[in-house]
Amino acid sequence: MPLPRPRSAMRKIREVLRLSFEEHLSRHQIGAAVGLPYTTVWHYLERAREAGLSWPLPDQIDDRELEGRLFVTAAAPSVPSRPPPDWNHVHLELRRPGVTLMLLWLEYKERFPDGYQYSQFCDIYRRWQRHLDVVMRQEHPAGQRGARWRGPAPPQSLSPAHLPGPT
Repeated sequence: MPLPRPRSAMRKIREVLRLSFEEHLSRHQIGAAVGLPYTTVWHYLERAREAGLSWPLPDQIDDRELEGRLFVTAAAPSVPSRPPPDWNHVHLELRRPGVTLMLLWLEYKERFPDGYQYSQFCDIYRRWQRHLDVVMRQEHPAGQRGARWRGPAPPQSLSPAHLPGPT
């Protein structure tokens, strides 16, 4: 998906409006005059039409207000937020024998009836789990690392003399 073109300076946008409304130039001519692509000129003129702007602009409209009228930011649709579970608690509980994600989800749904459904609960937990440090750290006191042979030295070969005989 192509990235949107950065907004031009308000000076250029005012010039686009002036050349269109006062001089009645085409989009291509305006684009060549101000150094903008004709499609960008068209978008600015469409925004001005939708905002009900004409030329000359009223004196009380400064650059900030003009920008506010032309580039109205649509409010993001309000999505009811679901309370997220305490993923650390979920992770610790899963270490206990007999505890499953299903049981933890059922407990979560009892507390938050409008919470995540099971599949979403599992997906979000798996994504959270990927960020955990999976290194198992073990501390070894000096001289105690590794297995040690306790008892007599093991045989060096398995010759018949070393094998236990029938008793």
